[in-house]
Amino acid sequence: MLTIFIITLIVFGIAMLIMAIGVMFSRRCLHGSCGGEGVIGPDGELVTCPDCPRRKEKAAQAEKARGM
Repeated sequence: MLTIFIITLIVFGIAMLIMAIGVMFSRRCLHGSCGGEGVIGPDGELVTCPDCPRRKEKAAQAEKARGM
């Protein structure tokens, strides 16, 4: 029984490692991790991912909201 648990743990660990490597190589933004509504960094700037295709749109919306 313990051997099945250890094998299962190893298989899940390998699967998570493969998924992590895939995320690193894809170099895409993780959705929900940055650039959401009201996410402002310590310097007062909007926090966005540089690879995000909507980055300029979000920055313009934040600037417009800050100006009001």
